[in-house]
Amino acid sequence: MQRGEEAPSSIANNVNLATPLDPKGDVVLRCRKESTGASATFLVSTHILRLASPVFSSMFSATFREGQRLLAEDCPVVELEDDDPELVGLMLRVLHYQGSSADYAMEAETLARLSLHCDKYDCTRALGPWVQIWLENVTTKDESAKAMGFQILAAFTFGDTPEFRRKSRTATLQLEPSFVAAWEEEALFEPLLSSVTGKARAPLNEPVVTETI
Repeated sequence: MQRGEEAPSSIANNVNLATPLDPKGDVVLRCRKESTGASATFLVSTHILRLASPVFSSMFSATFREGQRLLAEDCPVVELEDDDPELVGLMLRVLHYQGSSADYAMEAETLARLSLHCDKYDCTRALGPWVQIWLENVTTKDESAKAMGFQILAAFTFGDTPEFRRKSRTATLQLEPSFVAAWEEEALFEPLLSSVTGKARAPLNEPVVTETI
């Protein structure tokens, strides 16, 4: 066995412990959120991910370390650092055609965080009608500045211009002018505030930095 290669028993263990989004998948993605210690692993198809996401397409190309490992190893484990395992799991399930009606609805803040993960991996277009389903099924009922801000952020990040304009108009009519101060207290709103103030939109979230060969 070459140095750096995993033993067959270790490979089998990685696959057996992972949620099988594709039983014949060729890579295990391990998500771990440092702030909470929560983690999850998913057996996935890089073919599907390459088609769905330019970020994954680059990540699994021969130019990057993950792509080199994919060529050299049988079902390598790739770490996705500081991602929310639950949200990444939802994103991956939908991309692997395993989404269900149980995935339709969520709270506004969860939706905003999901939109940032989808933006990070540039897979919003591949999610197709799921984006509209999520935007239309927010379970948060209160109309506070933050709750409305999370919905506006999600529409903005997902690139749904009509929904963004509609929710922005509602917020303008219903919220006190001081709502901006409430948004400034929440780091998640930084991209939205940059847009509202007319500044150039910075990348919402950078993907994991990987090394070139």
